[in-house]
Amino acid sequence: MDHAPLIIKWELHRVARHCSVVLENASIQYSPLWEDQSVFRDALKGIPCFQGKTFPEACDTEVWLRGLADSSHSGEVVVFKAVLRLDPKTGDARLDFELPALEKSCRLSRKFAPDRFIDLKLRIGNRAKAEADNLDLALARWLVRSRHPFLSRKWAAFFIDEFKSKNAKVTPASEFAEERQVILFAEQGQGIESCVVSLAMLTQAQIPIRATCYRSTMLNWLLQTDQNLDQPYMKLFHRISQGILSPGSVLVDLKWNFGMLIQIGLSKTTPTVVLEKKQLRNYLMDEESPTGNVMNDGIGRVSLALMRKVQHALGLDYLPSAIQGRIGSAKGIWVLDIGTQPSRIWIETYKSQEKWNCDWEDPQHRTLEILTRSAGLEIAQLNHQFISILESQSVNRQLTRTAIVKHMKNHLQMSLDSAKEAMKHPELFRKWIHETSYPSYGGKAESWFVGGLPKGWPEQMSFLSDGGFNPLQLGFLHNLVLNHMESQLKETKNKMKIKINQSTWALIIVDFQRVLGPDEVQLCFSSPFNDGLEDRYDLEGFDVLVARCPAHLPSDIQKVKAVFKPELRHLKDVIVFPCTGQEPLADKLSGGDYDGDKAWICWDKDIVNNFRNAEVPTKPSFDGYFEPNKRTVKSLISMHGQSNFLDHLLEEAFTFHLAPKFVGICTNYKERLAYHKDSLDVSSVLNMSWLLSTLVDQTKSGFMFNDKIWRRFQKEYCENQVFLKRPAYKNDSIGSISGPCHILDFLKFTMQELIQQGLTDLHRYRSDQNGNGGPLVLSTFDKDLISYWNEFEAGAKNLICEQDPASNWLLELRSNLERDIHQCASCWVEMMSGPDGRDHYLDKAASVYERWDSISPQITTRSASVGFGIWVLTRPFTHSPLLETWQLLKASLTFKLYHKKPKFVWQIAGRQLQFIKSTRTKAPIPVISRTYKVLRPDGKRIAQHCVSEDGVLAENISIPD
Repeated sequence: MDHAPLIIKWELHRVARHCSVVLENASIQYSPLWEDQSVFRDALKGIPCFQGKTFPEACDTEVWLRGLADSSHSGEVVVFKAVLRLDPKTGDARLDFELPALEKSCRLSRKFAPDRFIDLKLRIGNRAKAEADNLDLALARWLVRSRHPFLSRKWAAFFIDEFKSKNAKVTPASEFAEERQVILFAEQGQGIESCVVSLAMLTQAQIPIRATCYRSTMLNWLLQTDQNLDQPYMKLFHRISQGILSPGSVLVDLKWNFGMLIQIGLSKTTPTVVLEKKQLRNYLMDEESPTGNVMNDGIGRVSLALMRKVQHALGLDYLPSAIQGRIGSAKGIWVLDIGTQPSRIWIETYKSQEKWNCDWEDPQHRTLEILTRSAGLEIAQLNHQFISILESQSVNRQLTRTAIVKHMKNHLQMSLDSAKEAMKHPELFRKWIHETSYPSYGGKAESWFVGGLPKGWPEQMSFLSDGGFNPLQLGFLHNLVLNHMESQLKETKNKMKIKINQSTWALIIVDFQRVLGPDEVQLCFSSPFNDGLEDRYDLEGFDVLVARCPAHLPSDIQKVKAVFKPELRHLKDVIVFPCTGQEPLADKLSGGDYDGDKAWICWDKDIVNNFRNAEVPTKPSFDGYFEPNKRTVKSLISMHGQSNFLDHLLEEAFTFHLAPKFVGICTNYKERLAYHKDSLDVSSVLNMSWLLSTLVDQTKSGFMFNDKIWRRFQKEYCENQVFLKRPAYKNDSIGSISGPCHILDFLKFTMQELIQQGLTDLHRYRSDQNGNGGPLVLSTFDKDLISYWNEFEAGAKNLICEQDPASNWLLELRSNLERDIHQCASCWVEMMSGPDGRDHYLDKAASVYERWDSISPQITTRSASVGFGIWVLTRPFTHSPLLETWQLLKASLTFKLYHKKPKFVWQIAGRQLQFIKSTRTKAPIPVISRTYKVLRPDGKRIAQHCVSEDGVLAENISIPD
């Protein structure tokens, strides 16, 4: 297996781990035919140690082909992720492999090839506090100083950070207390040339680099450490991820922190334009106020000509007003400038944006990499941290509660009404699904289908509706809708989601032209923003509230004036903050720079007019608590030598990052303390708020904050209140409230009551009517689906009567097929039964589907007509193999036999049944999978279509974009 492509080796190990097969005990020889994934998996099933095992889900076809092609020039690359579980108590370790996936590339993967990096999730079990420091040091030393042999290569760890996931699901009873992300780099091995590349060769070498390259050389290329010896190395370390990781890492300023800078190399970005050195305008100073405060921290400008090139590279149909990106050592936001040499290509960077001294020689360092860009804005949900501040700064607290509850009621009623209306119209139904769940069809990171259905509920509903099924008739689809709605309502209750129509989130930029006065902002929309009152093109002439997360202090929401300046009219879908005055507006909103931050903007009059600003409270002195690690790269070299300093740097950085972090613990404590005090502006709560703003910078500054320091802080700054009761609103439900209560308790209880009313209304609608006043008749049966088999069987009987009356091949065919289908159904029941029946559901469903899919026509009778009949049934050139005649017949008979077992029949044969249903309509239009995944319903056309069909007013049925 040494010479197999990496993706085949990876999948072999993933399947083996899933099947509990020890590969060291198996004799497996690689075959080039395994580049066909079906051949590969079939071959594994024939190997004795894999026989009879349930295989995991297959790799997505596109991911598989990309992995074989080994392409790093595309915007998306194949990434390999694994999970290493460590239990310090028992010493056990377990390595599990995740499905390879397509993700945006990063600067390092584009330079050195994506298959030279492994993203390892480190899950560490609970460990005794007394042993934690020694364990952290031992683990860090093993990770950093070892070269890890794996998949015929030697891997070196070079980055660690807290694990961040957009879809993180907390397991309450998990035995793993902490998670970290570790990135490994393949220095040498199979698929990597034996010649060693030097730093001098890297700048001009053709990418991707396939030569042997050591960790130190790779990091020196990224960070140019030889030119940055005087910088604090902990921040430099964090900058690695600016070249690999996803956006959202929060980091601080200390002159140079080695770890922070590695972040630039790991940010998931889209490469766009390679600039010439003369097109870079690198300023040594920032825009400052008269008192010396930086007013554009993290923000620069780009020319109109360059932004048009970025627009083309990203495939956008609009010109962005701002982009968040990386170029060389600079990171931050770049704003469109249409007045300064608009026809020339240029980009400017400021002192606050540049994170190390970059020589700009390598074209990779002169490539503008995009993380995000400005885009159309949507109605925002009210963050829980904002709610407490809104009430704290209310002139009349009861008015604030009344205003928020009004929005809760309106959105719940709209949600229920739109669901009922959507089930009457197939076009509106698809749009409703999109609006309520944003179906991704598995995205690009995983397979779309499992067996006969897409993976998720939203995709399943869209798929079945697109085939012609009616949610008011087909019981299986109707149940999906109801389950989806119940899930949405319960999530709304549990997470207390509250939408405010007159609010949105927008990327923050600054006014370089200085036409905005202090405490003035501008927000223009690229398309009409329907806020429930009118379609707005901008906000002008009234007060608005602005905030950003996290928000802890009473001053973290500010009331400012929304204005319109013609000079800034080209800046759409971004909120423009002023550059005038003595201090930046951002300093009042939880501090920090503008790199990718979004502001919450609210213009609901009931909320805004009832709000009064708070001054930023004085920050207490935390002397003796936080001592940042300011040691430089030069000091490490002097201590350990040029050849050894990197190992020591990484070991110290890894040890620091393996230690437990207290941001979550302290945030939870602060929420309890504020709840207990029912106030945000008492000294103990303010002290906790300032502590949290300091802890955000811990990973950049490298200061220690452990359990001992935390207990001391509680004693000295929080009145020694250590144990605080859990707030009622944190529970799944609130039994009752009486008298004065905390606003979050009040809103949670009110939400709970409204949701219960909504669920009752939903079930009443389901049981009482079909939307037209009559009884709702649902069925598991659909005559269109069995007609495919029935028509075949009737035609075959006629043929037999005419040509071969003595033949019994049809009876034999059906008997054998029914036997095989029954066996599949029994296998399904066996797998899905018992206390662990729902565990690994998708893998089990895929296994049963593979068995069903492999059923072929079984006829022992031999004659010319029988042979021809089998050929007709299985011929591959009419449709795709999944939709050939035999597959459709098999699905039709499966439905006929098991339609009363809808979960089984649809999960196994749903794809074929949907196709059969679609063929029963007038001239169905086939759509290839690649196109189907990106189809998006058009709200205006749907409204017009529904009007023409039913004569209903468009505004009564459309769902706002």
